[in-house]
Amino acid sequence: MYTAHTGPSNTLKPMHAHLLFALIAVVFVCVKIPYMQLPYYWDEAWVYAPAIQEMAAAGPSLAPDAIPAELTRGHPLLFHFTGAVWASIFGKSLLSLHTFALVISLLLLFTVYRVLGKWFGAGSGLLAVVVLCVQPLFFAQSVLVLPEVMLSLFLLLALENYISQKWVWYWLAASAAVLTKETGVALFAALSLHRLVLLIYQKEEVKRHLLILAKINFPFLVFAGFLMWQKAVRGWMFFPYHLDLMHIDFDFMIYQLGKYLRFVFIYQGRNILLFTLIGMWVWIFIRRTSLNRFQWAWFIVAGIFTLVYFMLSSVNFYSGRYVLIIAVLLTMAAAACVSVAGIKKWMLFACFIVLPAPSLINLITYPGKEDNERGYADAVEVMQHASRWLVKAEHRDKTLYTSFLIENILTDARQGYIAPGEERKYITSNRAEARYIALSSFESGDDMNLLIADTTQFTIVQKFEKNHALLIIAENKALAASTQNPSPENR
Repeated sequence: MYTAHTGPSNTLKPMHAHLLFALIAVVFVCVKIPYMQLPYYWDEAWVYAPAIQEMAAAGPSLAPDAIPAELTRGHPLLFHFTGAVWASIFGKSLLSLHTFALVISLLLLFTVYRVLGKWFGAGSGLLAVVVLCVQPLFFAQSVLVLPEVMLSLFLLLALENYISQKWVWYWLAASAAVLTKETGVALFAALSLHRLVLLIYQKEEVKRHLLILAKINFPFLVFAGFLMWQKAVRGWMFFPYHLDLMHIDFDFMIYQLGKYLRFVFIYQGRNILLFTLIGMWVWIFIRRTSLNRFQWAWFIVAGIFTLVYFMLSSVNFYSGRYVLIIAVLLTMAAAACVSVAGIKKWMLFACFIVLPAPSLINLITYPGKEDNERGYADAVEVMQHASRWLVKAEHRDKTLYTSFLIENILTDARQGYIAPGEERKYITSNRAEARYIALSSFESGDDMNLLIADTTQFTIVQKFEKNHALLIIAENKALAASTQNPSPENR
């Protein structure tokens, strides 16, 4: 029988491993430099970055009514609070807030390295860090002003300290997770389920397990306190619009669950991680590898948490970035399995090439255009070009019909596309009275294609394109022929 935690992943000396991690982190930071001064994109543009800027101006606070509900969206405010403290010290510039996000991402990478290094060896930790760095999902979010990286950091710390039974640190991490985003409550459900399973097999220790159940759920009081505070000052616990996006319906949940499963385990080159996980576990059982209790606990707890988090996510609006923590755990699990499988040293070194390769190829060859893909930067670039054209003196007084995201970047200078004072005034919701129409492939692709095809009523006057990101500005032929723009009363 092979005993785990004595394989080639543990032959690295601690100092050498730390230096290699530092080198990986430095390379990652250097690669991210071109992204550090980009304007904000999607949710960071119209919610999170403006919310942090507004809170920094008003004073950092965790109070639910510290800033308008349109900016908090009912979320707990630890992410906003931390960002506001950062902005109060280092300023509210694009570089400052993207650096804030990058620092959190580096802390997550270090935590992945440290946790796996502690239980599975330094080589395992380094492998997970390398694989995670090239995941398009993490690569994109690592500098975006969004809460998912911070949520992943605190959830990972909470899982680690639960397994280690370090309760004060667990309470701090778990409380921070639920004060970052509501989905942190999956932690309590998952760990309670794990404890109940143990209770079934260890019936003679009922009192001890019940006490641990109480310890697990103690930080939930922090979340409940926030909800009651929000109810007192807002009149509701959860943002009403968000409740409308949730559906506790079997067919809807199965559909959403399928999308999340494909995204996490197949897309962006992560299928290699799934195959590695399955293959290594088969190898472990064939060799009858003996894992220590911390290693077993890690695999079991991470697995239960993954199931619970998927179920919770399936009732909500779909977004790939919401399941970042699951991609992190998948990366860690694959690297941990490689470590405990007892493979030869050359095979471990080969894993440093084979496991990151599919995601790295995807990252390079398929930029995409979503906020979980590298190509979000392409969408930002085309919006920069379009916004400069639309706020020119000869265009800005003409009525414009556009989509939600483009309207926001043209009316709020905090999003980084226009200077204060350049905000566009004449934006209409009536397409028929608009002189210009601006639509993009990353927000309204079908409408944009119809607009391009409608050569009878419209002329394409500007086309901004980079890789998968395309933004079209068309002019209404009839209104262009007239020297008179619709009067302000009809706008």
